Amino acid sequence: MLQTRYSFNFSESKALIDYLKSSGKEFSIESGTINHSLFQLKLPFCFKQITRAENLYAEAEKAQTALFLLVQSGSAALGYSNNGELIHHKVIKKYMIRKKQGKAQLKHLNAKGKSRLGSRIRLQQADKFFNEIHEKIEEWGVLADTQQIFFSYAKTLIPFIYETPDRPILKKDDPRLFKLPFDLEEPNFKTLQFMNKTVHKSILIIENEMGKDFFNPFLQQLNK
Repeated sequence: MLQTRYSFNFSESKALIDYLKSSGKEFSIESGTINHSLFQLKLPFCFKQITRAENLYAEAEKAQTALFLLVQSGSAALGYSNNGELIHHKVIKKYMIRKKQGKAQLKHLNAKGKSRLGSRIRLQQADKFFNEIHEKIEEWGVLADTQQIFFSYAKTLIPFIYETPDRPILKKDDPRLFKLPFDLEEPNFKTLQFMNKTVHKSILIIENEMGKDFFNPFLQQLNK
């Protein structure tokens, strides 16, 4: 029998984890993957840090909330999802790139200073940009209930994201922060949707007929 591959969204993934729990079988988890002679289950990235089955079962019973912070110079995509569903989203864009050179204004200021009018305008836009990130998240009122914060940004932006805003509510030492190990194109709504789907998706690979028999009740229930 050839391997059979299935992809599940977050709600389906949680149902699958419940199914494994109810089966009474014992499983070990390593690097976010359950390996078994019958199957391989690549858990959603939001469960990647879990290494014990009992912890996975406990987490799967809760609603999983996540905040997304995707930032490049002058462009940011923010989002908040509950149980894999994107509830809030905001794309922020500001003029922070020098024409022709294509260099981010923040890098230019560090190298050349801020003397010309164009530089001062771009610096003002940079201040508004990082302030708006914090203001929007504060407006949503979700930070206290957020279980994980997934981020993607260059190290050079860290001081501007966490220290420059007038009233910062995000902290760079927040233990809920997880760096996304995926290539990020320009932050926009499409990228945000893709990242939300990716971190909440699981992949099930059934190895043989016995594995197919084991999962058939679950798969039939999903298809009803």
